[in-house]
This record gives sequence, structure tokens and C-alpha cells, in this order.
Amino acid sequence: MSNLTLEQLFDAAQTFGNVHIFQHDDRTWSAQIEFRTIEHVKLKAESGYKHTAVSSALSAAIENAVVIVESMRARAPRDTSELQLSLGIKDKIAKLLGVNK
Repeated sequence: MSNLTLEQLFDAAQTFGNVHIFQHDDRTWSAQIEFRTIEHVKLKAESGYKHTAVSSALSAAIENAVVIVESMRARAPRDTSELQLSLGIKDKIAKLLGVNK
């Protein structure tokens, strides 16, 4: 991801959710992507601290966001009938995770 411009990194990060960039007192950077989720649920991918460049922090947060999404897909039931939830929620989960109903 190091060959992407800062604008491209922001675009990529925003596909997951809201992007937050922080500069610390020691002039290092960190980034956080807050996923779009349902009300009262928070899921964040963070870069960690001590990045010397904004692009490095943003790249690390994006990489962690990708890991989260891949992990969720890998653990998702292959058939949403395995979930004991109402039909409306099953459809939303199936659409979000890209699994068969």
C-alpha cells in the first residue's frame, strides 16, 4: 500500500467507515477506522502508535480493517439458517457478509 497517494489511502479507508487521524505530542501519527455498524455497536481498526508518517498509520489501519473483514467472513456461517435470528436480521447479515441464505 505504500505506493498509494494519501488521497487513495483515505478513499480506501473510507470504504470501511469513518477515518480518524491523530498526531501525538512526539510528532508521530496513528489512525483509526470506525466501521459503520448498527446503533450501540462499535468496531474499530487501529494502526497502533509511533508512525512517522500519516500514510504509514493509515496503511496500517487499512490492513487491520481488511484482517477484521476477512476474519468475519471466515467465521460466518455458510448458511444463515444456522443463526437463530429473525428473518430481517438474517437478510441483513447475509448481505453484509456475502453468505448464502
